[in-house]
Amino acid sequence: MLDTVLDPLIAFNCENPAFAVLTHGSEIPGVITREHDAVHATMPSRTEQLLSAYLPELPAGQAARTAEMAFVLFKAGLDLSMSHEGAEREARIKELKTVVYRYPEPLVCDSPDAGTSRDVDTP
Repeated sequence: MLDTVLDPLIAFNCENPAFAVLTHGSEIPGVITREHDAVHATMPSRTEQLLSAYLPELPAGQAARTAEMAFVLFKAGLDLSMSHEGAEREARIKELKTVVYRYPEPLVCDSPDAGTSRDVDTP
């Protein structure tokens, strides 16, 4: 499922390198800023909805924090990946997918019957 979500986002950024410049620069035109802000508000919110649907017992605050962190990790990994070309880019994209997959793994993979519970809500 992650590939279904991540691959189009990664492909778009690979095919449109100017997009990163437009969304990271201080001289962003107003229309682009509004659209950029809408995307950046929607993606964590949608991720939170998916987490909450998949893990209904997860407290709302933790779902929101997990979604926000996953999004920030994705953005950072995408920036790093886009700063390379060819095989190095592909290797970093693989690492990015690994991070995005493994970050929520303790929430998704721990069963209530497990002998030990991992607390992922650190101070």
